[in-house]
Amino acid sequence: MLKKALATLIGPVFVVPVLIGTTAALTSPAQPAVAQEDETCDGVTVVVEFPDGDSERGCAADPSDGLDALRQAGFTVTEVSSQPGMVCRINALPDTSCSQAPPPEDYWSYWTADPGDSAWDYSPAGPTVVEPEAGSAQGWAFGAGDEPSDAPSTASADESASDDTASNSGADDEDENGKYWWLVAPMLVIALILLTLAVKKRRDDE
Repeated sequence: MLKKALATLIGPVFVVPVLIGTTAALTSPAQPAVAQEDETCDGVTVVVEFPDGDSERGCAADPSDGLDALRQAGFTVTEVSSQPGMVCRINALPDTSCSQAPPPEDYWSYWTADPGDSAWDYSPAGPTVVEPEAGSAQGWAFGAGDEPSDAPSTASADESASDDTASNSGADDEDENGKYWWLVAPMLVIALILLTLAVKKRRDDE
């Protein structure tokens, strides 16, 4: 009987730490994963839609004008030899002569967008006159004057702030749920200990 009594008392002593550790692992609130930020441009975003319809984006750190933005974004530019400042080719496209101005149905139209805008504005001024500001976008599309199909941006600053607020609210809710689980965990441990003691007592009585 003494050995059984000691086993009854000592058993839960070893069981409790295991249960507490297991319960803590199950009920401890998970740490939120660090979300990777999308690649953003701190300077000027440049969008180019080529003759085949494909679009490419680049980022110009601190351009002095529209042509400089194109070059800083990684595109090669060929100007019309008779009209400096007018774009004839971007990345050697299209494969045409650059001695004269291109026809109105086949030329590089120039577009701009202010920071946070989701639509393009046709630029009446040439690219050598425009001074892009940080956060703005520059667009180029080859054809008869249609705007680039790729939008300059997809969210305004207010929408981004709303997304951040919603994300922070969700994290706070998870933290609150974690606190309640810590209150429930000790009760579960005590219930398991009492159940273990009851089973042992019944076996001893038998």
